Order: sequence, then structure tokens, then C-alpha cells
Amino acid sequence: MGTSMGAMHTWMWGYMYPGFMDALMPLASAPVEIGGRNRMLRKMIMESIRSDPDFKDGEYTGPLKNMLAAHSRCLS
Repeated sequence: MGTSMGAMHTWMWGYMYPGFMDALMPLASAPVEIGGRNRMLRKMIMESIRSDPDFKDGEYTGPLKNMLAAHSRCLS
């Protein structure tokens, strides 16, 4: 049982471990790909982080300068 991201995990668990539970209750979710504006915003956030000079392919050691840009896109 879960909402939003928790619901996505409900779908995954139901698919991966069908005999593990008697029922599933995903809330505020659909078992489909992310589309439209949501996909575009998530791609922009990922690109903000990956384009940061301090990202170093995920091997960063401190805060990233572009996190402010990524965070501001989450709020829109």
C-alpha cells in the first residue's frame, strides 16, 4: 500500500513477487510510463544535476552548484 512513489513500489512488488501478498493497494498512481510535462520536468532536473561541473559522473564529494536550479524546477 502506498501513495505516489510508494504506489509505484506497490506495482513493482506485485509484479516481482506475486505470491508474497494477498492484495495490493496502490493509491494516486497508474502502472504506465511517466509522460508529458512530468517527464519533461524530471529530465530537466536530471540534466541540471548531471551538467554540474562538480557532479563527476556521480562521484561528487560536496554540494553541487546546480542543485539550486534542480530544486527550483521541482517547485514549478
